[in-house]
Amino acid sequence: MYSDKVILSGSDAPDAHALPFVASLGFVSRRHVFSDCLCRATEAELREVHVSKLNDIQDVMAARPEWRDNLRLIVLDETAAETLDVVQARWLTRHSGAQFACAYSTPARAARLMGNPAYPDPLGSLFPLDMGIDGWVSVLKLCLTGHHYVSPELLARPAEEVPQEPDHAERLACLTPRESEVLTLVADGCQNKEIAARLELSENTVKLHLRNIISKLGVHNRTEAAMIHAQTFQQ
Repeated sequence: MYSDKVILSGSDAPDAHALPFVASLGFVSRRHVFSDCLCRATEAELREVHVSKLNDIQDVMAARPEWRDNLRLIVLDETAAETLDVVQARWLTRHSGAQFACAYSTPARAARLMGNPAYPDPLGSLFPLDMGIDGWVSVLKLCLTGHHYVSPELLARPAEEVPQEPDHAERLACLTPRESEVLTLVADGCQNKEIAARLELSENTVKLHLRNIISKLGVHNRTEAAMIHAQTFQQ
């Protein structure tokens, strides 16, 4: 299971084209952009990877060498990426081989990152936070194996012409009060049994609410719904 604390792991160097048997991945954000639900889903899909949440790069620098040596990918939110200390980031890349990436909510902000000194070295990858769990896992695996990925929407036009993302608040407004309560608990990492207990509902009723939420938001699963909630209320 993922941890919000650093984890001791092995120190074997990764092959450039094969996911290491054990690797560490750090999500860096002070705004809780990376929800517990997202972290658990990421670890479930990438079974060779331990996921940790950190507040900033200083936390990564202060971690024990045993953990840093196994670090393969550091994913920043937009705020962390905009304030990335390039010297520290390059030091980590040289000493651990870790890649840096930004999971963004606003394309225009991400496009501007491509014009700052952190891109493409060390911040070589930029991709949307709400790309869907299948795409999310595929891109993370690509980055974990030493490659870079930049979302096509950032390459299609200059930064000032990149359109803003759809207003997720409008999509969430279509939910009933009870559906909103259920989604909030999902985004907090609660499972159906716990949601049912907190809201004094049956698990079947919770499942029905989740089906309605997924349908109304136009997403594929609870993880994608939770990601939309996080982007709307935790920025």
